[in-house]
Order: sequence, then structure tokens, then C-alpha cells
Amino acid sequence: MIRWILYINGALAAWVIIDGLKRKAHTLPWAALMLALGPYILPLYIIERPLKAGEPRPTRTVMNILKTLGAFWCILTFICGVWKSGLISHAPTESEPLEYKLSILDTKKPVSESDDTTSRFHSLLEGLSDTYGDSEQQIANISVAVRKSLISAGIKESLLNIMEGMNRLSQYGNLNNKQYADLAAEYVTLRMEGQVHDAAVEELEAKLRGY
Repeated sequence: MIRWILYINGALAAWVIIDGLKRKAHTLPWAALMLALGPYILPLYIIERPLKAGEPRPTRTVMNILKTLGAFWCILTFICGVWKSGLISHAPTESEPLEYKLSILDTKKPVSESDDTTSRFHSLLEGLSDTYGDSEQQIANISVAVRKSLISAGIKESLLNIMEGMNRLSQYGNLNNKQYADLAAEYVTLRMEGQVHDAAVEELEAKLRGY
């Protein structure tokens, strides 16, 4: 599946370059974004590209369809990232607890198993697992996939912040039957739309409150 996503992103990037040449426009930056994010970038390119003589801008309906397809592609890529995530793919051992691996991955430096960050990851894994019904391993894999998706889009966010944000949502009772993966995918979509971490979490909180 990942291979097909890369093929499609590559084909779209090539199309952007060819389309740009026809319009005498510099589209290499757009092609690079298309290679990384695929159809998610397509509506933005179509809006911003130079028009040919007599060519109208796409209608609102067409743009809404393209945006929906782009969001779907973003979520599909995220799900594939969870499926293929190999950063934390094996079960933790006594000498290497899951929270310790998350702490090292996030800080990118040696830490103690009794470090404050490690302890916080331990609490988050337990709390999120209890709230959403997923195993701690699943929570960790999904969280890592979220971070990888953001990094691929040029967005920097710590793994700890991501999980703290998801934990903020746990105060809303049944979460409207939302799973951890569902909310994580919505968070990624909001971040790729340009929202900062706190704003994305607040929008998810508003949705859960029914606002």
C-alpha cells in the first residue's frame, strides 16, 4: 500500500511540473510538496497556479470535492503509517519498557528509566489505554505514526505534546464513540491545514462538546 501511495504522489508531482511548464510557472516547490503530501496539496496548487488565457478558476463545488479527497488521502497515509510503523514494533522487555523507548525517541538522547519524561510517558500510556480501550502498544504505535506524519509535512511537534493533547480529550466521557486512531487522524488533518498544536486540540475539544 505504501508503494502505491508513493507512486501516486510521484505521478502528481510529475503532472505539476508538466502543468507548470505549460503555464511558464516555477512549480518545483509545489512538486516537492506534492511528492510528500500527494492529493492533500492538489487543491492549493490548483487555486494558486497561474491561469491560461480565458481559463476560469475552479468552482467552489470542485474545490470542495478536491479538499475532501485530499483529507481522505491524508487519513489513508496516516493509517498506513500506523500499519507500517516499525519504530516501536516489538513488545517491550523488562530491561526496555515502552515508556522508556518513547522517551528516548522523543528526546533523542540517553535518559534514565526513572527520568521525569519517562514517568510521564508511563502515566500517559496507562491513562490513554484505559480511556480508549487500546493496548499501550497500540497507543504508542499510533502516537509515533502521528509524529512521523507531521515530520513528513515539515511540522515539528514533540511526541509528549501530541500524547498530552490526546489526553486532554479524555475528559469528555464517552468521546462520542471516537477511537484513539480516529482522533489522532483528525489531529493530523488539522495540523496539516495550518493549525498549531493547541488550536488543533481545542477544535477537537469543541467537537466533542458538541459545539
